[in-house]
Amino acid sequence: MLFSYICTPVPHKGSQRGKYAMVQEAVEGVPQRGTLLRRAHELLESLGRPTAEDLLIQHLFGASEDTQNVTTGRNAVWTLLLRQVLNSSSLFEQTSEREWSLSSWRSTHMPLENVEFVVLDTETTGLRPGPDRVIEVAGIRLRNGEVIDSFQSLVNPNRRLPSFIIQFTGITQEMVSAAPGAAQVFPDFFNFIEGAILVGHNVGFDIGFLSHEAHLLGQAFPIDGIDTILFARRYLPALRRFKLDLVANHLKIPAANRHRAMGDAKVTAAIFLKLLALAQQQGIQTLGNLRLRLQLPVAWSGDITDASVSRQLDQWRVDGAR
Repeated sequence: MLFSYICTPVPHKGSQRGKYAMVQEAVEGVPQRGTLLRRAHELLESLGRPTAEDLLIQHLFGASEDTQNVTTGRNAVWTLLLRQVLNSSSLFEQTSEREWSLSSWRSTHMPLENVEFVVLDTETTGLRPGPDRVIEVAGIRLRNGEVIDSFQSLVNPNRRLPSFIIQFTGITQEMVSAAPGAAQVFPDFFNFIEGAILVGHNVGFDIGFLSHEAHLLGQAFPIDGIDTILFARRYLPALRRFKLDLVANHLKIPAANRHRAMGDAKVTAAIFLKLLALAQQQGIQTLGNLRLRLQLPVAWSGDITDASVSRQLDQWRVDGAR
């Protein structure tokens, strides 16, 4: 629950006592902060415009307009919860007194050659963030088709590596035992990716683990990125499966040092640049164009400047209730 996170700043005295009680009542059953951030991001991305706080409150917390307006105090509580959640992430910014937007929209009209991307990859002790930890992270920073910086480090997870992970990655217990810990590696990595658009092959896997590592350090981490699997589905229609090796082979990209973070990041970066070139040939010229194309159906064709992914409000209400 968000109770301890949200209620800390609220005083326990005087006229605030009633407000504190309402906060405690309101947050019972509220999902974890990461879930709320994802819901907010999905709503704003689907609507594509600055959105009123009342609508965000309905979508994030399931609070109807009637519930919000029972009392002025209760409406203030929902607003307090919303603002504390959104202010905890650099992905959101308040554009007016009661409206919010995605920070990335500031770069929506930026030409792709001016956008900086970080293609990233992680190796982990397993498949579940939390029970499992990152043991290697790598990133390649790109601008206008060129590598401008890179980052790679093993990470000591302070636990034994499963034998299948050792066999799969070639990373040994001795290697991670000699590596710096998460508190030493990830602040530098988070600085490395600052201001860039994240890219990865099945990027949600990497973001899930990196978000968990950031949470353990009390830091925020971007909750979305460009997935080269979705990208390949739209620009490589001859393919039916989209594993990294299959996509690389189709594009005649050599794959070396597989299942190590930097090796996989290099292959993914080469794939991304080839897909980006294909997209630009079909009229995708800005970051906004690219994000929009990845939201549109695989079989869509036409002028991207005339396209729309607007959804009916009842659709996102159903999605948010799941």
